[in-house]
Amino acid sequence: MQIITPVNKVKVELREWISGRDERDIQRPIMAVKFQLGSKGEGSGEINVGEATEQSKNIAVQKVVLSVDGKTENVLDLVLDMHKQDFEFVLKEVDKVVGGDFIKPVSKKPDDGIQ
Repeated sequence: MQIITPVNKVKVELREWISGRDERDIQRPIMAVKFQLGSKGEGSGEINVGEATEQSKNIAVQKVVLSVDGKTENVLDLVLDMHKQDFEFVLKEVDKVVGGDFIKPVSKKPDDGIQ
């Protein structure tokens, strides 16, 4: 699926769906955040939710964006270098794909036993 950014009219090609494996890869940084509570209720551990969120968004862009103006290499850098409004527009569209908002039904062949 192709989108065009609102400010600089950059053509961005997106996947229409992600796999379960892609979903796990995208969620991994968030799920890896460690936090423990001691017996007295004090917290300890490694918490950097901001960094984990940023990593998760970067992975989502890498999984969903196929090309930027026909360029297929370094798509994350190309998206990050966009005008702020274009960048935010692309992130919203990537979020829609990750969230399953662009689910396209798979067509079934008559000979697959489903009628």
